[in-house]
Amino acid sequence: MFNLTTDVNTYQDNQMRRQVEMIDLFERSDFSVESLSNLQQKDSEYGKFVSYLDKGELPKSQKEARKLLLQSPDFMLINGLFFHSRIAKSKRAKNLKNYQPVLPAVVVKTVISMYHDSSLGGHGGIQHTIDLIKEKYFFSKLAQKISDYIKSCPACQRRKLTKINTKAGIVAYRTPDSPFQVWQIDIFGPINPISPTGNQYVCTAIDLFSKFVFAEAIPTADTITVSGVLFRMVSQFGVFDTIISDQASSEFISKCFKEVCRLLDINHEYTPSFAHHCLGACERSHRTLAERMTPYIADGKNWQDLLPCILFSMNNTVNASLGYSPFEIVYGRRPNFPLTGHFRQDIKHASKRLS
Repeated sequence: MFNLTTDVNTYQDNQMRRQVEMIDLFERSDFSVESLSNLQQKDSEYGKFVSYLDKGELPKSQKEARKLLLQSPDFMLINGLFFHSRIAKSKRAKNLKNYQPVLPAVVVKTVISMYHDSSLGGHGGIQHTIDLIKEKYFFSKLAQKISDYIKSCPACQRRKLTKINTKAGIVAYRTPDSPFQVWQIDIFGPINPISPTGNQYVCTAIDLFSKFVFAEAIPTADTITVSGVLFRMVSQFGVFDTIISDQASSEFISKCFKEVCRLLDINHEYTPSFAHHCLGACERSHRTLAERMTPYIADGKNWQDLLPCILFSMNNTVNASLGYSPFEIVYGRRPNFPLTGHFRQDIKHASKRLS
């Protein structure tokens, strides 16, 4: 007899349980339209705006009533949910995408925790978390509250690294004019602890145009394994023009890796000898990987399972020099975050009534 409960509920179920744990923080909170609407009505700061927009009621205080009337054009009520416009009045369009749900004070800390502490948030920095939240939600003193939360995050304080000035020498590479033309590739590790499946390294690659990071957990940094990663990169992103590596690592100067590059018609360039810092983009991604992994490893979590979430967080971080995140440059839009899905279906038709 084939026992489903004992024969099937093994590795796949263990994997599923770990994936469920990753998003458990989102599932534990009730962020339905109804619950948020009720909290908005009870909020000490925004409840009076809801009363005014819904019933035309003004505060008894003349000063408060005047202040509310001056600020009310920036808000609107849609299906009983209170929204704020993130677009200046002169540029405002009657489009629901220009409006964000207003968060009452009692849920602000929970939302910041979801965007910062969760595996998809990756314990990102202050500006990264501000960029994520301000696009989706509105609440008073948003930047200050996010900054205070992250500065008091125990995991972030433990993982802080002393930054060393590593000014790289000038090395000229051809400037790509579109994504996935030129990549840098390197090996990160060994990582302690080794993952349950025996992986202790991460093969990382970064696109020099968009700064998009690709990474794959690997057991050993040998030429066969790394060549396989290169082939899977091509399967995902297409054949690129150039790949840049150092020439100190045997896996990149081997005949096998060179042959794979030749067969795929990829130009393989090397950094100068004793100049590993010339792989600056990869080095920076390694530092970020270490920073993002540390809090979860300290909590006893499997870093390999969290790697895709950490990559999502890194690729969703706005690059200071480009002004956009790698995800935006590659896909032409910002990604949706799990929490925003609670409102999408309930209010998707509201924009038609605004036009």
